[in-house]
Amino acid sequence: MNSYDRIIRILNSLSIYNLDNGSLIQAEIKSYCYVLDKVFKELEYILYGMFLDSVDSKYFSKFEKLFSMTVTKGIGEEHDKIAREKVEMMKKRLDIKNDDFNLEGIKKALSSGGMEVEITENFSNKTVDIKILEDKNIYVEREEKEAFIKSFLPVHCKLNLI
Repeated sequence: MNSYDRIIRILNSLSIYNLDNGSLIQAEIKSYCYVLDKVFKELEYILYGMFLDSVDSKYFSKFEKLFSMTVTKGIGEEHDKIAREKVEMMKKRLDIKNDDFNLEGIKKALSSGGMEVEITENFSNKTVDIKILEDKNIYVEREEKEAFIKSFLPVHCKLNLI
């Protein structure tokens, strides 16, 4: 049932409107419902695209931008594999909580960027040494990697990326 049928059914039960074919009220309702149906269709599409597990390629690129990831180009199996990996990383990032700012929490956060790391705190020169053990190259440029890593470190720490 579309919006026009629902509105007509409700208004008919009130018995105060002239809903005959060609009436002014019927014409107004048709014009409102034409727009309403388009809005409902867009809302359904947006709701469909809001869940990472079911997002289509049009919305997936929006999620990549939201998470500051390089937008994946192309189609096919390789693209789908990369997209699935990115979805898992996005989920990890969404799982980060306020109390995760400890050594294990930082490792967990960096794994959401496709990096498995070894972290060493160097108190003598006030740096955090991060050795990347495995990298899925979600952040291709070194500057992007450093910015991503720094976003999870305490402000007073200097990063030494190994």
